[in-house]
Amino acid sequence: MTVKTLFASLVTMGGLMLLPTPAYASFDDQYMCDALGDADALVVISSENSANASVQISVTHDGGMEGEVSVIDMRQIPAASGMKYAGLGYVFHAKGPEGILETEAGSTTCRFAGEEAPDEMSGSGDEETDAYAESQSLEAPATSWGGIVRAGPGMEFDRVTSLREGDPVTLLVDTGEEMNGYRWFMIRLSDGTEAYQWGGILCTEAPQIDGTFAGEGCP
Repeated sequence: MTVKTLFASLVTMGGLMLLPTPAYASFDDQYMCDALGDADALVVISSENSANASVQISVTHDGGMEGEVSVIDMRQIPAASGMKYAGLGYVFHAKGPEGILETEAGSTTCRFAGEEAPDEMSGSGDEETDAYAESQSLEAPATSWGGIVRAGPGMEFDRVTSLREGDPVTLLVDTGEEMNGYRWFMIRLSDGTEAYQWGGILCTEAPQIDGTFAGEGCP
């Protein structure tokens, strides 16, 4: 999937806020990313609450015309080191002035645009931000009953891949998004891909994670 195709599909799903001009918002912490095909990307970390971030994508159309800027909200998730944010099929991981933005269309290197990069461990060191990250940390082993893995926490998001019954995964974050009594989880696949799957087809044991399938044993 190209960046332009990914951009168009996300707009169609209504999950993006479109800005009337390509001007980027002004926050304290910004990471400029190398071009992703025909798209430019900027990662912005909110100065008001470093648990919130966004990735801003501007696609250059044929003929050199720059299109609208799309803003994809991201939320801080636990990381072994540095800062990590995820949302709508985008994952950003930074350590000091260097970062990596991962998308369905590939990954690109990002560099801090200010004079002093954020602290490695938590963006601002704010206790509330640290508490959020700790509360969302799962890193719990699970198995899948199979089915589609998606780019975001909901049926409206694009398919990333599919799993077979019994495939192992790691639960990373409980997104809080609920469907039919189960919640959507950000998961890591055995190949390192990070995406989302519905808890009704995820199984955990010893202890069982709330929001996942509570059957008589995992596949």
